[in-house]
Amino acid sequence: MANEWRRLYQEASRVPWPAGVVLAIIFFVLFRYLVPAILPRSQFAIPLEPVMHMFAWLLAGVCLLGAGQSVIRKRSRRNLFDKQSGMNSVTELSWSDFERLVSEGFQREGYSIVESPKGADGGIDVTLLKDGKRYFVQCKHWRKDVGVRVVRELAGVVKTSNASGGIVVASSGFTPEARDFAARSGIRLVDRREIEGWLVSFEPPAAVPAAAEIRDQSSSVPPRPSCGSPMVRRIARKGPNVGEAFWGCSTFPRCRGTRSFLSTTSSR
Repeated sequence: MANEWRRLYQEASRVPWPAGVVLAIIFFVLFRYLVPAILPRSQFAIPLEPVMHMFAWLLAGVCLLGAGQSVIRKRSRRNLFDKQSGMNSVTELSWSDFERLVSEGFQREGYSIVESPKGADGGIDVTLLKDGKRYFVQCKHWRKDVGVRVVRELAGVVKTSNASGGIVVASSGFTPEARDFAARSGIRLVDRREIEGWLVSFEPPAAVPAAAEIRDQSSSVPPRPSCGSPMVRRIARKGPNVGEAFWGCSTFPRCRGTRSFLSTTSSR
């Protein structure tokens, strides 16, 4: 029985926390009200209603604890992602932290995350949900390029499971054979360049500069951060300034200096 309670907790902690809360409500209503009303009381030697009431509270409590753990995991993934300075720091992550980083990257793309249980995963590290569709993700935290065998195996799992698609994420790259097979089978490949693109795309938007800085930014030459490197024009991908242009250091992620963007044509 203890294993069943543990399994319920683990399942509730793997899914997005709102799903755990909904599951708790369903279990509570089912065993608090519906089951006692359906079962004939004369068949039991002990009063049925108090037992069902206790069972309902226990089930709901376990699900809520799992939902709380899901919230903690989500915050942990977000903090891990925001701490990365580039692919150099990503390559130093453990394989489990790399999976968490990948999960957060897809979370910021708009997917809901269902983490796979620890241990044997059947070729699946993360399950993504979006618009009623299910996608399987396989993570490879390797220093060498990922070959065609990994892509072929994931394509087989996607087909047999009737999933909507599959994604292989590698901290390195992919062989030409793997890319060719992925293009023919519809498997998405995410390599180190796209991961670094995640880190750049989801960087914090530029802060509002002081008046002196605004005058400085009116020149035709992009302002330079404290490191002395030239700045380049970027577009904010999140936050209150999403879609707006700003100056970002060309050496990102080594330097994260930013300044608000003002059109130089208006000052000429």
